[in-house]
Formats: sequence, C-alpha cells, structure tokens
Amino acid sequence: VVIASSLSPMVGGGGGGSNGGKGLIPNEGGETFQIKGGGKGGASGGGGGKAGLSQSLVTGANMASMGDGDGNGNNNNNTTTNANANSASKDKAGNNNAAGNDSKSEVGEEGGDGYSEVGSSQNSRGSDHASSRRYRKFLRIITTSDTVKYIQRFHRQTTMTTGFIAAFHIATFIVLVIRVNRQVYEVMQVSNGTKITGHSGYLLLCARAIDQILKGRGTPTLYNSSTLGYWVNMLTEESYLMREKLYGLYQSTLGINPGLFSYVSVTPYKEYEVVGFGVHTTTGNMSLLQMGNHMIMSALEIVQNYGYWTTTLDTNVSSTKDFQYLQMNGINFRAYLRVSMDFVFYGAQDNIQMTNKLHLAFLLVEGCGLMLFTFTYISYLLAAVAERRYRLYEVFMTVPVGLSKILALRILHQLDGNVDSEDDDDDEDDDNDNDGISTDPFGEGGGGIGADELAAMNAAAAEFDLDGFADPGHLLANSMTMAPSRTSTNQNSFNSGRSPLLQSSSSSNSSNNNNHSLQRRLASWFKSVLLVLRRNSITRGALKRSESFFDHTVTAVHFMIGKSTGITHSPSFSEATHRYFKRDSKVRFSVLWPFMIFAVSVVAFYGASYSFMASTVSLLANQNVMNYAEGRMLNSIAAAQELCASNSIADYPARIAVFQQALLKIKQIYYVLVEGSRSDITMGASAEVFPLVTRSIADDSLSLNELLYSSGDCIRINKSTCPNATWEYYQVSLMGVNTMITRLFSEFDQLIQEAQLNQTSVNISSPHLDYAFNVGLNDIFDGFWQMQTIHQNLLLKPYHNVITLHILLLAICLVGSVCFVLFVINPLNRKIKKEMQRIAELLSQLPRELDMTKVVNVAVNRMELQVYVPKALRRTQKASFLTSGGGGGGIKSRTKSG
Repeated sequence: VVIASSLSPMVGGGGGGSNGGKGLIPNEGGETFQIKGGGKGGASGGGGGKAGLSQSLVTGANMASMGDGDGNGNNNNNTTTNANANSASKDKAGNNNAAGNDSKSEVGEEGGDGYSEVGSSQNSRGSDHASSRRYRKFLRIITTSDTVKYIQRFHRQTTMTTGFIAAFHIATFIVLVIRVNRQVYEVMQVSNGTKITGHSGYLLLCARAIDQILKGRGTPTLYNSSTLGYWVNMLTEESYLMREKLYGLYQSTLGINPGLFSYVSVTPYKEYEVVGFGVHTTTGNMSLLQMGNHMIMSALEIVQNYGYWTTTLDTNVSSTKDFQYLQMNGINFRAYLRVSMDFVFYGAQDNIQMTNKLHLAFLLVEGCGLMLFTFTYISYLLAAVAERRYRLYEVFMTVPVGLSKILALRILHQLDGNVDSEDDDDDEDDDNDNDGISTDPFGEGGGGIGADELAAMNAAAAEFDLDGFADPGHLLANSMTMAPSRTSTNQNSFNSGRSPLLQSSSSSNSSNNNNHSLQRRLASWFKSVLLVLRRNSITRGALKRSESFFDHTVTAVHFMIGKSTGITHSPSFSEATHRYFKRDSKVRFSVLWPFMIFAVSVVAFYGASYSFMASTVSLLANQNVMNYAEGRMLNSIAAAQELCASNSIADYPARIAVFQQALLKIKQIYYVLVEGSRSDITMGASAEVFPLVTRSIADDSLSLNELLYSSGDCIRINKSTCPNATWEYYQVSLMGVNTMITRLFSEFDQLIQEAQLNQTSVNISSPHLDYAFNVGLNDIFDGFWQMQTIHQNLLLKPYHNVITLHILLLAICLVGSVCFVLFVINPLNRKIKKEMQRIAELLSQLPRELDMTKVVNVAVNRMELQVYVPKALRRTQKASFLTSGGGGGGIKSRTKSG
C-alpha cells in the first residue's frame, strides 16, 4: 500500500495475486477496507496468507500489507515517486508487478522487472485540473469570509491611528515650540530691561564728564579736553541703546499689562531746576515710558548743543534744564523701573511654569494616554486578525497524524535524491523551471504536481512560522510525531537503504519538469536545514551517536522547527503523541514595538524638556541680578562723580546721602550675585531679597568662576587697551572681578569718610574717583559685560535644547509613521493575504478522501472542526497508517474559542 505525499493524490497499491483484490488493506482481524484508486492484483500469485511486515522507504514507517503467495510473511518494499505516484509490490517469486495512480490501475505484465506507466501523463494533467479546482474552491471560501474584512479593517484603522498620532504630535509640536520661542523673547526682554538702569546711569556720567571737561577741571588720568569726543560719542551711543531697550520692553508688556509703562504715574519728579535762579518746577504725574524718553531726549540735547551753550551763550552744561533733568530724575526713574521689571520678571517665571505644565500635560496625554489607547486598540485589531489566522492553521490539526507524518517525510526523502545532482542540473534546468507554470495565484494552476503548479513550489521551499514572514509549505511536517527510527549505525544508511526502484526513479530524468523544479527548490531549502543540523547535532542531547544520519536529520528538524511553530511533540517519536496547537505568534510585538519606542521617546524627550525648562528659573533670576549689578555699579560711579564735582557746600549732605545709597545698592546686589541666598549673612538686616536666587552665579559656569576669582589676565574686551606693567593698577586688574570690585567698595567707603570729615578735600582729582574711572569703567565694566554674555548664553541654551528635542521628536514621529506603514503594516498585510493563498494551495494537495472543504467552512465561522473520514476507517477504530499508535489522534480537533 502506498500513501502519496501532500503534493500528489492518494493511490492504492496492487495486491499480490488474484486474492489481493482492488487495493484492499487487511488488518490483523482479517477485515479489509478499500482506498479509492486501488490497483488490481497481479496476473498470478498465491492466496492471501499471513500478513507480512512491509517497510516503506518513503515514509520510514511500518505498515501492514499483503503477504506473499506461499503464506509466509516477508518484508515488501513499497516506494513512490513524485512524478507519477507509481507503486509496485513484488511477490516472493518476483514475477508479478502492478502499477496504479489516483484514477485507475492497470494490470501489470508477467515476468517483468520494470514499471507499468500506462496513462501517467494523462492522469497527471487530470490531477492538476482537480487540484486547481480544489485550490480555487478553498481560496474562495477563505477570501469570502469575515477574515478578509478583519484584515482590511486592521490595515485601514492601523494606518488611520498612525496618522492620527502624527497629526496630534504635529499640533503639540506647534503649541510647544511657539510657547518656547515666546518664552525666549520674554527672557531676552527681561534681560534687556534690567540693562536700562545701567544706560540711564551712563547718561548722567557722560553728561557730567562733558561738563567738567568744558569747565577745564579734567585730570590727565580721569578725563581732559583730548577725550571730549570720546565722552560725547559715549553719551550718544548710550542714549540710543536705552531707547531701543525701553521701547522693546514696552512692546513686550503690552500683552501682559498695557498700562505698565503708559499710564502708571510717577510722582513726584522734577522737570527742571535752573541753577542761579532758584526756580523749581514740579509736575505731579508722568508715565514711566514718558519719563525715560524725556531722559533720552535731554541727553541728546546735550550732545547737540553743548558747543553752542559754551561758546555762544557762555553757559555751563550743568546749568541747563536738560542736565538738571538727568540729575534730578535719574534716581527716581531707576527705582520705578525696578518695580516694573519685577512685574515682568515674575510674569516670565510664571510663563516658564506654564510651559513646563504643558510639557507634563502632553507627556501624560500623548506619551501615556494616547499610547495606551493605541496599544489597546491595535492589540484588539491584531487579536481579531490572529484569531482567524489561528483558525485556518488549526485546520491542519484535523489531518490524521499518520498521514501528515507520511506526507512530510516523503518530501524529506525525495529531497535527498536531488541534493547530490542539483549542482549538475542547475544550468540545464534553468530554461525549464518556468515552463508551463502559472504564477497567478488566482489562475488555473491552483496546485498539484503538474505543469500548472503554482506557488506551492516556493511555499514548500521556504521556512514558515505563524508570523506571516515565512512559508506554510512544511506546516504538516512540523505538526506530527515520528515513526520508529532506523537502527542502522551506518551514516550513509539514508541513501544505502533505498530500494532499486527508488534509486532508479531518483537517478533518471523525470518527464515532468515542474516536479523536478519543485525538487530542486526543496533541495535548496533542505541544504540550509542541513547546515543548521550539523551545528545543532553536536549540542542536542536528544540525538544519539548510535542513530543513523536520517534519524539525526528527522529528529533535529522536528526539535528545531517544532519550537518555532508552536507544535509540541513528546520526547519519543515512536510513542503515540497528542498534538496541540500553541498560539505563540509574535506578530503583536512586531507591530507594537514602534509605538513602544515612540512612547518611550515622548516620555524621555518631554521629561528632558521639562528638566531644561525648570533649570531656567534659577538661571533667569541670576541673569536678572547680573544685569542689575552692572547698572548699579555705573550709578555708584556717577554718584561719586557728582559728589566730587560739587562746588556748593550746602549740597554736600544731600549728595553724600545719594552716594551712600548708591553704594549700598551695589553692595547688596553684588553679594547676592556671588553668595546667592546666603547674602544675608554678609549684609545682615540691610540685605536685599531676591526670592528666586538660590545659588551663586559662579556655580552656573566654570568660565564665570574664573572671571570672578582667578582671571590671571587682562579681562578687557578690547585687548589693545590693556595697560602695561607700569600702570599703577596693573596687578589688581589681573586678580579677577571680585578683587577689583572689593577694592572699589573700599575706595568708595574712604571717599564718603573724607567727604564727611573735610568737604573741601573732595574734588575731581580724588584718587578714589580715579580708581573708579580707570578700573571700574574699564576692567570691572568689561568683566560684568563678559559675565552677562556668558550667562545669557547659558540661559538661552536650555531653550535651544528644548526646541532641538522637539524637532528631533517630530522627525522621529513623521519618519517613523511613514516607515511603520510602508515596512511593517503593508508587508504584513501582503503576507497575510499570501498566507491565505498558500493555505488554500496546501489544502488542495491533500487527499480528496479528507473532506477539507467542510473543515475550512466551519473554521472561518467559529464552529467545531471535524474532518471527514470514510465509514470503514471510522468503524475499525484502528488505522495505524492514519493515526499515530493506532489511536485515532488528530481525527477531531476543536478551536479554543470552540
């Protein structure tokens, strides 16, 4: 008896002698049943005697068969070929043969040793046509079910979900980037606004210097007539810088508080005071913006008219109303400006907190909420598709174990006959590979082994798993138990054990080119398997040295492939085994891992952005203090100059008080700058409080630390103006800003003491004022400017980092979405569709005695899976050639959803 492979119909072998009947297969009880297409008995031969034991080289399994003519049981060798599915049985005398195929069998000739191949080519075409019809029928059942609808829904809605995520992230990107850019603008306005105090102080300083030069009171080391042009240019430059920053600050506050600079009254203030006439005109109300613009106008009037006043009117600059306006209202302007700047500063801090809250909100919504919804929804879609894929695969669990075992091992056995000769046949067969083969999965070539064979050739040659990235061609080979192994220790027993019939068949040129093409493709796949087997056979304890090469191969194939497909076997292949289908597809992970990466990226990037934005709170506070320190230093130098330039003894007490207040302000702000929140330890009760300043500015950067404490070099911006070693302040100028400003405080303290003790000793030639001008306006001022620039870059760097992170995340989102659809979703969709075609093709190759049509119908409709088996087979309850161990396992199977 011969059972054909999955690529050929089932045929029955010829019985020995006239009592053999039409392919009757007896069991030990003497009962017989018929397999369709059984061959007729030979022309002569003995009666049926004791059943012998026949070993099939094709399947490696033991099957009961007819005995020989004299009643003694002998071992008969049965073999099949892939081309014509011929079978032969030989009696003891060796003179009777029979041949059969799926449609009919002819009586063999007496006394012959060859084959009877009558009608082989015609029946091959008939087999092709029948298999093609079954293929199209199976494919129609599968593709017209709800499975295709679920696949289409998965593809469509997964693509839509990916697009929605990309659109949502684009919206969040726009919102956050606009917020961050707006925050950068506000920070710059706060930084520039605090510099206005320094510009206003410089206006008075330059105006007094021009006045003293025109009066002839300058000194060689302070200023003189040769430097008049320098001070005029400085006054002009500082006026325009103040106007630019004041107007920018006003524009930035329109959205926060429109009346902050326009309508808030400044009272009292002195419009002008004409010295010599004792007339004071005071107005009650003026906005801060108007007051600042009036100061700028007064400074530019001095630049425009100082020569005319001096030469034509013989009037000092200090006696004009423009100079008096700068002198009288500068202090009040700086005080009111501080109040307004604090409002702007805390508004910027609130906006930083709002931006951080948006980062946290979008992190939770997009990184957690939206991704959780996406995971859940796509998992639901995948589960629906996977459930229907599993049902189609579970159809193969209804195929009897023994039959599936025979089909799979027959493929492996045929491959061995083609491996050796493949290299020699490559060139001559290349032109014949595609002859008569239709590649259209919906064409006439639905399956079979004939000229119209379809993708089953490629399907059987590729590996397969349930994830849709390989081929289902050897699913049956992975889902069965094995028959008893051979006991031969010869490593070449796989080849040497063949019968002459099989050797002749595998060495001869087949008349079917498509069959040969299939064997070549399967041989290529089998070679790749052998490479793995040779490596794995050393490490796997299940392969014993005493077994043959064939046993090693079969054992390794099942051990290796069985794990990947989820079909589990018992340790012993010779024992009866219960098969079960393990649902371990990894498609869900392959689809969801891009979303996992994006979710982690959103959380990481938004978390980093939150951290960067949070760090700007302290940086902005220190930057604010840094800008105030520069302005207050200039104001203190201007107050010292006013004290030294005074000619009226009556004005000394008021000017000393103004100077003391200016000195206290610069000390307060400087100790906050270098000590942070611990400045109250140094200043005591007079310490000025900046709540958001927590650390020293030196802790923000190593460069700032070096500028403050250990410069070791001239820190002027224009190195060409650095004095040589003969300069009296050369050594102190190399010690850093902290040393120079500490000495400045000391010089100012001495100046106040001298003014209080002897007012006449204080004049423009004071060495204390000389130090303030030569070191304070050059080295200390340039040091503060460099510190402002460095710290401002530190302040803006987190914002630039946040914008960069958002751009990278947007690129990841957009590129990832496109790649996900193109390289994950679309290929998976094509694989699943191709998978259904291959399943239909493989089902079309199974024997027609197995009514797989009903099985497929109920599989796609969540019903119980059953396979039709002939009544004679069901009555016997013992069909060793169809079931493993004769138990009938695998005749019925249920899906998990049942």
